[in-house]
Amino acid sequence: MNNKEFIQKFFKGRAVTRPPFIPLLGTYVTRVDQVKPEQLYSDPGTLVSAVSNTQQLLGYDPLIFPIDNTIEAEALGAVVEWKDEEMPSIEKNITADRPIQAETIQSAGRVPLILEAIERMEKVNGKDQPIIVTMTGPFTVLKQLYGENFLEELEPDLLEEKLEAI
Repeated sequence: MNNKEFIQKFFKGRAVTRPPFIPLLGTYVTRVDQVKPEQLYSDPGTLVSAVSNTQQLLGYDPLIFPIDNTIEAEALGAVVEWKDEEMPSIEKNITADRPIQAETIQSAGRVPLILEAIERMEKVNGKDQPIIVTMTGPFTVLKQLYGENFLEELEPDLLEEKLEAI
C-alpha cells in the first residue's frame, strides 16, 4: 500500500497499522531548501521543491504545503508584509465598504502560483503521494481582511454578506 492509499484508508475510518504522520508546516520548509518565505512564494518550482524535499527529509506520510493564512486575504485585497524568516502577515486591511471579489480569487495574489505548484506536484507525485493543502476559514479571512475587531465593527447584515461571499 502506498502513502496515498494509506492516508485515504485512514480518512475513510478504516483500520490502519499506525496513525499517519501529518505535521503542520510553516516556515520549516524554507529551512530545508534554504530559501526565505518570500522566495518560496515567488516561483512554483521553488515551492514544489521545498515541499518535496522536506517530506523526504522528515519522512512524514503526505506532501504538505505550508500553512499561510494570508493567501486568501491577499487575493481579496489585503496587503501583506514579508518579514525576513517568517511567513507574511497582513500589513494593511481593506475597508468595510469594499466589496469582496470572490469570483476573481483564483487569479489574484499568490493563488495562481499555489494552484500551479499543486498541479505540478499532482502530475509528478499524485499517483502515490497524498497532497495536503490548507485553506483559511471564513472567519480568519474576515479577520485578515478587516482587522482584529471585525465582529464589533461590521454590522450584522454586512458581516453575513461578507461571510457569504467568502
